[in-house]
Amino acid sequence: PLLHQNGTIFWLQRDLALLPKDGRPISQRSDLAALYAQRAPLYARFADAVIDNNGTPEETVRKILEVLA
Repeated sequence: PLLHQNGTIFWLQRDLALLPKDGRPISQRSDLAALYAQRAPLYARFADAVIDNNGTPEETVRKILEVLA
């Protein structure tokens, strides 16, 4: 797909309870679980790698760099 021509696509997965809602209009008016269920198949289809993003930013960066190595 065209998306893959620009580089590696990462899906940064984070528990919904950890996602910030302030300043995000969609998060405030939508059921995040329903939105996630709707979008997850597309994310899975196009992701080259799935990264757990429930830790610190440093941990997430380390995981991304491991995939790119």
